[in-house]
This record gives sequence, C-alpha cells and structure tokens, in this order.
Amino acid sequence: MFQKLIKKIKEALQKMIAYRDVTEVVSEYDDSISNKMQDAISRWNSIYQDNSPWLTNKVHSLQLGKSICQTMAMMVLSEMESQIDGKTERAKTLNEQYQEHLVEKLADNVEFGMALGSLIMKPYISGNEIYIDFCKQGDYLPIAYDDDGNITDVAFQDSFTVGKTTYTRIERQTFTGNSVIIEEKAFKSNNDDLGTEIPLTSVPRWASHSEEPVVIEDVKKPLFGVYKVPLANNIDYNSPLGISIFAPAEKLIQKADEQFSRLDWEYQGGELAIDVAESALIHSTSYFGKDEVDFARMGEHAERLYRGLDTVNEDTYHVFNPTLRDANYQSGLEKYLMRIEDNIGLARGSLSEVSSEARTATEIRILKQRTYITVKAHQKALEKALIDCVDAMNVLATLYDENENHEEVQLIIEWKDSVLTDTNEELNQKLQLVDAGILSKAELRSWWNGETLEIAQEKIDEIGNGLEDIFTGAIDMNIGDE
Repeated sequence: MFQKLIKKIKEALQKMIAYRDVTEVVSEYDDSISNKMQDAISRWNSIYQDNSPWLTNKVHSLQLGKSICQTMAMMVLSEMESQIDGKTERAKTLNEQYQEHLVEKLADNVEFGMALGSLIMKPYISGNEIYIDFCKQGDYLPIAYDDDGNITDVAFQDSFTVGKTTYTRIERQTFTGNSVIIEEKAFKSNNDDLGTEIPLTSVPRWASHSEEPVVIEDVKKPLFGVYKVPLANNIDYNSPLGISIFAPAEKLIQKADEQFSRLDWEYQGGELAIDVAESALIHSTSYFGKDEVDFARMGEHAERLYRGLDTVNEDTYHVFNPTLRDANYQSGLEKYLMRIEDNIGLARGSLSEVSSEARTATEIRILKQRTYITVKAHQKALEKALIDCVDAMNVLATLYDENENHEEVQLIIEWKDSVLTDTNEELNQKLQLVDAGILSKAELRSWWNGETLEIAQEKIDEIGNGLEDIFTGAIDMNIGDE
C-alpha cells in the first residue's frame, strides 16, 4: 500500500520543476525512504489494523498492536492541559481553533503516529479558520533534512475518489532557512496510477489553491510540527524516520498470538462431548430423502454435544471430558506479555495480569518508573511538535489577515505525573505547600475539586463567613446567659 503511495508522490515530484532542476530533485528524494522502511511501515500498519502477516485460521489475534498504542496514547495524553496564551483577540481566536481542530482530535492521531513511527501536524486555511491536517508516516515523503534530523523538504498526498475517478493533490513544502516554498499539483486517474495532471481550480475543494509556487518569507522553521516516536531506528540505521512503538516487540507479539491460539484450542478441544453409537441417535428423513441425524429434536446444543460413531461397542455412549491444561498455556502467555512490556517500556501489569503478590510501596514505585520514563519521553517529543504546529498556525493567521501584524504567541502545556505519583501523595505534598505559604487554600481547592480559582476562593470565603457567624452566635448566647 505505502509502496504505491510513495511511487505516486515521486512521480508527481518529477513534474514539480518550477523552482528546482528535475535532476537535482530526483537525486534528493530517490532514497529518502529505503525499501526496508517501506516494508516495515506496511507491516506495522497491518499489525495495528489486526491483519498481522502471521495470522491464519489456526493463529488468532490478541490485537496487541492496537492495545499497545491505545494504552500508551492514553497514558501520554490523559492529563495533558494546553492552551495558547495571550490576551489579544488573535491569541484567543487561535486558541479556540487549536482546541477544536487539534486537541479534540489529538488522541486518535497520536495513536496512529505511535503505530507507524511518526505524525506530522500541518495547519491549513479553510474559509476563515485554521484546520490541522494529520499525516501519518507513510502518507508523506520526506525529501531533505537538516543536520539535526529535522525535515526541511517534504511532499504530502491528499486524495479522494468520486465514482471510478481518483483525484490526487501533491503538496511540496521546502524550508530554505528563512522562507518556505509551497508548490501543488493535482491529478486524476481511473486506476492505481497517478494519472494525468489537471488544474487545481477544476476541483472545487482545491479551487482556492494557487497554481503557482507560493513563497512565505521571514519564517524561522517549516510550517508543521513533527511527532516522532522517541526510539532509535534499528530497522535502517541511516534513516531519520521513526519506528513503531511496538517495533521492538514484533516477534514477541507473534509469539503471544500463537500462544493465545494454543490456549484457545485447548478450550475448544477440551469441550465436553458424548460419543454415541450412530444407531442410538434420533434420525429423520431429510428434504432430499436422506436418513440424517435430527439434532433439532435432541435438544439445545445437541449438535455440539453429541458425536455419532459408526462402531459397535458394548457401551451405548462414552463421555469425553479431558482435564484442561489451560493453566500452563496461560502462564506461558503471561510470560510473553511481560516480555513485550519490558521491550516497549511499560510497567508489568500494563498488558499482562497484575501480579497478586503483595508488594511494598517502594517496589510498586520502581515498577512504575519504567512507564514514567517512557511516557515522559513521548510527552517531550509531542510537546515540541505541538509548539511547532502552533507557531505555523500563527504564521498562517498573519499571512491571511492583512489587518494584523505578526505577534508572538505562546503554547502553555502542563503534563501531570500521576503515573508515578498517586492522588493521596500529591494531596499531602500540596498541603505541605499550603502550610509553608507557597500555595493558597484556593489553589488547593481548585485542584482538588476541578473548580476555577475564582469559584474556589468564593467557596472558601463562604466557609469562613459561616464559621464567623457561628462564633459570633456563640458569644451572644454566652452574654445573654450572664
């Protein structure tokens, strides 16, 4: 699948010679994604979509590819709070669009990025708003990188099908150091090929796009953010591309699926059955005049329970009820799952069953430390991508609003660490900060109840006034008694 996509993008790039010589272009992107990486991306996609190459009618799936990515994405994002800071109308508008078009769609797309190795978040203008195009690794072709491994030249693909005709748009973005050059071409085809070039204006959804290369001056970096899985690429040492979070455990995932299938077969093969002489079963004449066993007249589950034998035996029937060996198979499966957790940086019990052994608080913290380190690495990689994406949004907002001058905006991101710190421990820490005068009671209440700081302060004032009224009433009663 990805091989065909890469071929289409390369074919389109050869037509984009408006600002570069075609021989120079071809030499740059020809080896940007090696065959090893293309094969690996296709394989990761199959595993994530529960279509692993080792699955057969005898080997079934535990859906570990999806489960691993979903678990990791949840841990990374579950407590993320972020907003574009600023009091100007520009900042407020950008924050609204950031929350609606990026944050609300982030969980699913980060999960995709984790499965395939990386994710590009590319903002674009539609109408009067800024939207985000989430591009999974394999849906774009990196052409050039800087010395730090950051993408500086890349081609994106956008396609849709109407009837038997497929429309494809290839967009190339090149960062030159102080400017970004954007060039687009559109094509249509009635087969898997790229097809013939057509004007962008002939497709309504692309009609507003420029037929000529667009140059955006005075920019400090490319107009997108790249989240890359923070793992060393052991598929292709020379490739700066990311690898799937479950790439280090691919073979173990296969072993786990095979072991699960053995366990499943043990349950199926060990089902209760009764071997019965064929003559003892109830027979009826079928529609075709054949004498057949009438399981319907023998009760519910009869076809599954009774097995006719064409033999003569002293016994009319024999009960088949073997002892299951499921404990051994289950134990083996758990060992594979724990090895997978070790390889992908998750604590024991994230995929496997939580151990029933009693553990001290220190032992539990040590087990959680592995997950904590892994999650923090992903959060750091994602934070950089989000900041770059917001900076790109701000550049586009300035470009398309002639009445606005460029102004700096800041993305504020707060990551929680409850993976390592439980709620009670964090409450005790905050209480100590209140006692030390570092944290206010209103800030503590706001955190605990999820209230705004203003509402928390109002509630505290109400409690204080109520106690003051009680105290005053008690004094008045004492005076009256005297």
